Amino acid sequence: MSSVAPLVLVVVALFALWQTITQDQSSWSGAGFGMFATVDGEATRQVRGHIEATGTEVALPAALEQVAFEVRVLPTNARLIRLGELWRADVGLGSAEVLVVEVWRLDFNPVTGALSRSVLNQVRVEP
Repeated sequence: MSSVAPLVLVVVALFALWQTITQDQSSWSGAGFGMFATVDGEATRQVRGHIEATGTEVALPAALEQVAFEVRVLPTNARLIRLGELWRADVGLGSAEVLVVEVWRLDFNPVTGALSRSVLNQVRVEP
């Protein structure tokens, strides 16, 4: 009976590690134990959208903040596409405009101590 708690913790830790590696889940969510070892997390990730042809940034509607938060936590293609479809409908993009939805992460270079941003995932959402 005394080995149940450690076993549960090991299972939770392994699941969180698997999600972080295979799905880019933020280690700050989902009971991840790596949260103290990274600057990347849903609080430092950014969701951006722009029109593919012109590069014009499209502001995220306030009504989609919760969906964008979920995307920052677990940026799967399916979640980005769902957000992009809702985003397109909310801002009324034209029938020929492709919306590119991106999730950016914060990276730390241990050699230089510098922080930089890079694209973690992106999708094209067509009309």
